[in-house]
Amino acid sequence: MLLGSANLLKLDLMAQWLAHRQMAGQGGFQGRTNKLVDGCYSFWQGGCFPLLHAALAERGDMLPGGVRTLFNPEVRREE
Repeated sequence: MLLGSANLLKLDLMAQWLAHRQMAGQGGFQGRTNKLVDGCYSFWQGGCFPLLHAALAERGDMLPGGVRTLFNPEVRREE
């Protein structure tokens, strides 16, 4: 998106990968499968969703409900 080359991205695969990195118990994002949630990954992966939203909108493939359907911003840490 930042370089004007979003058309080169495989947005469906990117969306699927990002969506599966959120951990239900902790609410944050992990970097790789079987890794713990990490603040740095949560920052960068969380920042990908607005870019993904813009790329899908530009392409005309917006998901019903937008990209917020790919992650749960309401997940809270278990006490």
